[in-house]
Amino acid sequence: MRTLIISALLLLSSVAMVSYAQETPGPVVLEKPAGTVNCNEELERCEYITKNVVARQLIAKINAVLFPGTVLSPTDGYIALESLKKMSFWINDENLRDKFIAMIPVLDVLEDFDASALVQVTTEIFSLSDEGLAEMQAQISGVGSNEEDSDWNLNMGTLGTVDLALKVGNKLLSSVLGSKLVRTQINRVTTVTQLLPNLASIDYNHSTNVYVSPTAGIVKEEKAGLTLAGNLSISASDPDLVLLSDFSFRYGVILPPVEGREDRVSILNFTNPQLYMVKGLSNILVSSLASQTTTGRSLGLLSFGRRREKLQSKIMVITRAESMSFESYVASLKKLRQYDLFREFTNEEVEKLPESSVDLETVMKTIKPYSFSTPSGERVLGFTLDRKLARENNIKKSIEIEVKEVKFGGGGLKQKAIRTVENLMLSGLKFNPLDPKTLEKDVVKLRITLKKFNGRESVKKELFYNPETNRFITE
Repeated sequence: MRTLIISALLLLSSVAMVSYAQETPGPVVLEKPAGTVNCNEELERCEYITKNVVARQLIAKINAVLFPGTVLSPTDGYIALESLKKMSFWINDENLRDKFIAMIPVLDVLEDFDASALVQVTTEIFSLSDEGLAEMQAQISGVGSNEEDSDWNLNMGTLGTVDLALKVGNKLLSSVLGSKLVRTQINRVTTVTQLLPNLASIDYNHSTNVYVSPTAGIVKEEKAGLTLAGNLSISASDPDLVLLSDFSFRYGVILPPVEGREDRVSILNFTNPQLYMVKGLSNILVSSLASQTTTGRSLGLLSFGRRREKLQSKIMVITRAESMSFESYVASLKKLRQYDLFREFTNEEVEKLPESSVDLETVMKTIKPYSFSTPSGERVLGFTLDRKLARENNIKKSIEIEVKEVKFGGGGLKQKAIRTVENLMLSGLKFNPLDPKTLEKDVVKLRITLKKFNGRESVKKELFYNPETNRFITE
């Protein structure tokens, strides 16, 4: 009996030792939280200091994930190695740059990134006038859609009155922001796009200390800029539902002097304990902000809404979130980038091309325009050529391109470029932005001229664009 008890105790001890060995954690990985990208739009330069890998490794990851088989051309932007831990870059396309900035901290990890659930959170700030707000409300209510009140369960800080708080579909919002009447009464101040793992915390701070003198002999320290905080979680039962809990928003605006007083800071400050965000919907909050007329014309994160010698009196905050995998985020980034690249067919694709020939003039006649809007109302216009006509005898030929707005008195869009046939088939040519006056027209007429480089063959085609619908009109 005694032997049996001793054997049992030895067995239990060995089981406990095995169990403990299995539960003993492995080596501690001293991975640091990723850093923040800092950008200077005036200099067209962004910088990032790595926390876990050296800058050369991070650039290699970026190229492998985002730009496989291609490189950034000078017209796209650049990525440069500054030092062991520092890299600099600039992407000319604003929407692509926002996504690129959000991606960099995700890749700054010691191990290969595990493509688990991610959340893309976008916060946009606009300044707008009373007329702009009224027009937005009229257009949204006039659609007769299923838009609903937002979950802006606000605890107000120094915020004034709330003029509008609701959820709006991204497509409807894009259409409203891009409409003629709203566009003239609104200005984008800033956009912050963050890509975060599920159950992560938002910690964004882009602010600076400002010393103001509200009255003679008194100096106060205020913070101007944007600070965001909160916690993210994806619903276990519905991956399209994201909860942003304990969301706090603080935005300090430098207002110009008035009546002999120095610059001062007006602060928009609120918290929201639970903000539910659904894929495809944007949460909108519009509030009043103290303002007055001014002769300033600057517009930026710290100086709010100064345009056409009038300081706009409303601030609009738009927040949206979407859960996605790492692969789907990269796919969306590549979709935006495909219109900015000089893409070429791979050797494997060239080998599979039909052996027949197609002359260049036939290819140039296949001009196909495209147009779409980002959720923020930015218009993307351009054209491609039919890749079904790609042949070894034509894909390497170069084409001179001229895009010109046809209008009385001249002026307007004028754009020239030289691209190869395969560039135009795979990436196309993205048009330069149309000016605000052009977008006020009912129809914009564009003439595209394609001509063989140093040759005679040429093709002209006229396109008719409707700014109100953001569509090209089919004849």
